[in-house]
Amino acid sequence: MIRVLVNGALGRMGSEVCKKVYSEADLELVGAVDIKEGLVALGDGVKVTTDLLAAINETKPDVVVDFTRPDVVMGSLRKMLPLGVHVVVGTTGFSNDDLKELKRLCKADIQFALPRLRSALEAVDGRLYDYISDAVRDDIDTANVYELLGVRKFLRMFVVYDYDADAVRRRLRAIEGVWEQDGVRWRHVRGGVRFSTPTGERHVRLMPYQVYCIAGIFGPMWEVDMDTRVGERELHATEVVRDDRVWDCRRRVIEAHIFQTRKSGKTEFGAAIDFTDFVEGPANGQVLIAANSREQAKIAFSAVKRFALQLDNRGKYLRVTAEEINFVPGQVRSNSVKAMSAGGKAKDGLFGSIIHADEHGSAGYVKGHSDMQDLVEVCWGSTGPRREPLLLHTTTAGNVTEGPYEIQLRGVEAKLVDEMRWPMLDILAALDDVERREALRGEDDYWFALLLRLDPWEITDDLEKLNNENLFRKVNRSIGVTVQPDYYVRRLREAADKSDDTRREVLTKDFNIWQTGQTRPWLSADDIRRLQTSVRIDDIRPEEGWVCYGAMDFSKGDDLNTQVYLLHRMEDGRSRWFLDCDCWVAEKQLHINHNAYIYKLWHEQGWLRISPGETIDEGLICKRWMEIADHCTIVRIGYDNYDAKRFVNIIGSWLTSEFGVDPKGILCPVAQTWGAFNGAVQEVTYMVKSEPSALSVSPNPLIPWCFGNAVLTEDRMENVKPVKATEWGKVDIAQCVVMATIMQDEVEANI
Repeated sequence: MIRVLVNGALGRMGSEVCKKVYSEADLELVGAVDIKEGLVALGDGVKVTTDLLAAINETKPDVVVDFTRPDVVMGSLRKMLPLGVHVVVGTTGFSNDDLKELKRLCKADIQFALPRLRSALEAVDGRLYDYISDAVRDDIDTANVYELLGVRKFLRMFVVYDYDADAVRRRLRAIEGVWEQDGVRWRHVRGGVRFSTPTGERHVRLMPYQVYCIAGIFGPMWEVDMDTRVGERELHATEVVRDDRVWDCRRRVIEAHIFQTRKSGKTEFGAAIDFTDFVEGPANGQVLIAANSREQAKIAFSAVKRFALQLDNRGKYLRVTAEEINFVPGQVRSNSVKAMSAGGKAKDGLFGSIIHADEHGSAGYVKGHSDMQDLVEVCWGSTGPRREPLLLHTTTAGNVTEGPYEIQLRGVEAKLVDEMRWPMLDILAALDDVERREALRGEDDYWFALLLRLDPWEITDDLEKLNNENLFRKVNRSIGVTVQPDYYVRRLREAADKSDDTRREVLTKDFNIWQTGQTRPWLSADDIRRLQTSVRIDDIRPEEGWVCYGAMDFSKGDDLNTQVYLLHRMEDGRSRWFLDCDCWVAEKQLHINHNAYIYKLWHEQGWLRISPGETIDEGLICKRWMEIADHCTIVRIGYDNYDAKRFVNIIGSWLTSEFGVDPKGILCPVAQTWGAFNGAVQEVTYMVKSEPSALSVSPNPLIPWCFGNAVLTEDRMENVKPVKATEWGKVDIAQCVVMATIMQDEVEANI
């Protein structure tokens, strides 16, 4: 229902508008204004008042229809437009000066959007609270929390900065309307760019979420203080003068993440951004399309080529080759678009303006490094001289656990959640307080994210639970345009009937659920992440009464050395569990290990411990167990007996000297057989999968990584145990958790 207020309601045309509004089922006449009071005789009657602003504040209309006189309409518009009210004007008689003023008033400037922004921020904060509360109560709404957080971040950025409406309109016009190059007008088909496909002509149209992305990436700007600016006083290429003030129109956003499923228009949208930057972006710019494989680079680049060939199919202005687009020699611009693949050559002499990392989620790491990540970093390094570079990620989920982009994406998600630290009142206050606006500006404003994925509590590999149209629309905002709902129903049916490869493809590409690439996963990384908290074992105090069932998996240096701590205590008559671990790797492995890429990252983040030299120092392991004993009571430590004699002797000596106990009562070898593991595997599965779970997990990323790499194997008696399915996919932590559970079972059995 649209709420309508009529200004000039007692006039001949105004009264007709009132009648028409009253007769429409989707319109509601909420107020009427004229130069004298009266009554509009419709139904119960609508009172006519003389105070326009008071009527707007009282009725809160969605739109005001103005049929007044030429001598009063401008005064009314000057009152209404700053309130953010939509206005339909039927009055004639505007002068050229009036039209110029209206154009200025109607620009999307922050000062004219304050009431709308206040209400939008309040609504987003309220919805976030409701959805998170629902999740806690297990009454799950289908709203996407990540999307709401992204909208909130955008609104906050809109408040903190001003808004460059011209830049946004220019981009939209470039994609949907007309490019102008050197006086030559390249016309598009009205409503979109038309190009030929095997099935005939189609149009590229921007959907609402895509307009939102353009606005978020290209819209923010700030005013330049010329008196305090260091260096030359002349304007930079990205600075403009508006209303006698200098504005810096550089993109505040230099990193953008668009995380979508396939069949969502992602390829065409990324191509539109790439091509518009090529046409009207910074001078001498290079749009570099980086992909994990040559084939993927060609797919992304081909979408850009279609734009170019449709607009200039005779090659009069553009030179199009298999992997590059340039302006023909003699043109004013020398910009280019270039396709690049991981492992390819020709990475020198780059001068990037936009780096488009396409399908980054499918990239893995090989022999200690990531080819795709290296390519992106080289390309991004070439943007150093640029005032407004952009690193654009467009991708779906992949099947590389703890791959380069999945790690980045989790960082983005954490930043989105962290944005909630800014209270709404602080943001609203910044609308009217310059100092508060300055205080709210920070480095986190330099990125934008559209993350269309399921909320954490909805992620599942149960295909039946995914067969829900609300979930389809949650991961794909283009349903009904680029794909129909029955597509997802069909794909889920195929995933149930066909191979494990099809199942993984559907989960990753159609639902944006990260998979490990294994045929028989045990517990997914997401299963563990769902249980993670901010607490680590070093935060636990001895008076809290936790007891520890530990486990160790030894390594001399060519693998992870793992210590797992499974803590237990009773709370209000219920068992509570807490899981943490420490992993060690020899210093030499940071350079030669297959997983060196993520090992280095985790070491820098403080999650992976380093033992100097080529082998693991047993003394460091023993010292860490001593530290753990300061936080809880160690009851039992299970271990794999293979090559463990030296470790056991050192730790046994410590137990005897420090506690005067027989180490044989605490240190227990665990047979690495299916029969020994079977029961504990079932217990761990229940502990993780139960709702609500009694288990909480440390934030250490190695824990979900190891669980995500684990698959179950069976013996002929159908006993199961976790093993790694690939040579480099470590499962040490998962195996140690099972061993710790065996220790707990043995202790309880002897009580």
